[in-house]
Amino acid sequence: MNNLTEFESNNIINQLPITLQDRLLELPESGQKEFLFEFSTKKKSLILAYIFHIMIGAAYGYRGKWFTQIIFWLTIGGLGFWTMIDFFRLPGLVRKQNYGIAKEQLGRLFVKYGLRTVKKGKAKPILANEPRKLKINYDPSNLKVNNLKTGFMLDFDLKTWKVITEKQYDWENGLTERSFVLSGQSHDRSVIHLVKEEGNYLIIAGKPINIYAIDENLESDIFKYKRPSNALVFQEKRYYREYQKQGFEFNLSNKSIGKKITSWEYFDESRRNFIRIDQIGANEFKGFAGSLKSSTEFSDILPVH
Repeated sequence: MNNLTEFESNNIINQLPITLQDRLLELPESGQKEFLFEFSTKKKSLILAYIFHIMIGAAYGYRGKWFTQIIFWLTIGGLGFWTMIDFFRLPGLVRKQNYGIAKEQLGRLFVKYGLRTVKKGKAKPILANEPRKLKINYDPSNLKVNNLKTGFMLDFDLKTWKVITEKQYDWENGLTERSFVLSGQSHDRSVIHLVKEEGNYLIIAGKPINIYAIDENLESDIFKYKRPSNALVFQEKRYYREYQKQGFEFNLSNKSIGKKITSWEYFDESRRNFIRIDQIGANEFKGFAGSLKSSTEFSDILPVH
């Protein structure tokens, strides 16, 4: 296996989303080198994609999408409209494809180096009267975001916060996720969501938002179509729906019974920005907007007795 220069390695790492950078650091040094070399040979170049697109209209072929490429040619690039639209879409398309390539390689290397076991079997049962029991590694000398509890203090975004509410979401697909409501100075509010993806938690921090700030027709669309739109625009960014989950929400701070919840999760093309819409029961709706964060952005996590 050839070795990359330090400059080449750092350039590849900087192109990865923060969540994949964190996962890469979990691999041993040999695994990191293996990933960087393989990814450098498989990732798609935006410059080459544009060259193929402009010169011979073959950006889809370059990206391995030959069925779409043939349709593109047969329609003469949608009589030019498809060609023009793709000129602006190419950065997002290449970025999304490279994200998929990187995620697939990391998953394979995690199994190879024994950092993830492939589990089979039935999902854990979901109950409304009590949350699932979780096994969370707890090291008092090295507390992490997933160790947070009600009353804990932490530093984030140049501010000191206190956890005032801890929630757990038990989904029908067998996954369990958690969130923490934070209170800061001047009664600021922030929320941390730990979202499970590919066996790891994505750390997403942001703020609650009114669903009508996203789309004034959102509630009526959910009642009419049983789900919100596939794409939403919020603060001049376009988000695409990736997940729909159903299960129960538990407020662990007041130990209440579970509330039935349906959740829709959206990412933008960069997969750094995130929107979540929750329908709790029949008529209660909540919104959340945030972005992916690295675990290194949270510090001085302390339990308060």
